[in-house]
Amino acid sequence: MAAAIALNGPLGVRAAKRVINKASEIGGKELVDFDKANRVELNNTKDFAEALAAFSERRPSNFTGE
Repeated sequence: MAAAIALNGPLGVRAAKRVINKASEIGGKELVDFDKANRVELNNTKDFAEALAAFSERRPSNFTGE
């Protein structure tokens, strides 16, 4: 499982870990809002642009953590 996770962008993985860890403290709408806030921050990253480009070009992503 770790190998599959490692193929994803490091910024996205970190954001997912934050949400997963927060889930033990909050729930419901508050957790959904926390997840959305973490997701929005990723929209303006180079890794997000790379993921979109790689998907449209049907190639593996080359994430840099930026």
